[in-house]
Amino acid sequence: FYAIHSFATQGGTGRPKGGISCLVNTNLSPFKVIQKTNNIVCIQTALCTIIAAYFQPEYKEEEIIGEITAVMTLISRKETVILAGDLNCRIDIRQPKAEQVIRFIEGEGLTLANKAEEKTYVCHNGSSTIDLVFTNTYQPLQRVMTT
Repeated sequence: FYAIHSFATQGGTGRPKGGISCLVNTNLSPFKVIQKTNNIVCIQTALCTIIAAYFQPEYKEEEIIGEITAVMTLISRKETVILAGDLNCRIDIRQPKAEQVIRFIEGEGLTLANKAEEKTYVCHNGSSTIDLVFTNTYQPLQRVMTT
């Protein structure tokens, strides 16, 4: 695998903030890093474009939508796209923030693959469906998923 990182940052105290890692199988080469910010790593591979994202809980929907908009403008509408990560938008409970972000992403032609009842984050004090995967419906992705 090739490893592409946007490293976490350490503040004065407490846990580090942010951080994204995307591992790309050699079968997907050649690849090119299209954009790398504190919240998004976007990689164009031989088969699809991968957008890995992490937004801290304090990010507002406008900020999340703004960053996703910026990266989507760099991608051809004809490409297969996978957007995955922790957007801090839970889908297992009703949240206006999540609804706005998901509605925007779906307006960009991507479909949410998660089911609300299938938890993606589980810890000692609870669980949630917060790590989300979106994709468009181009044929090459279906081939990857079945092989």
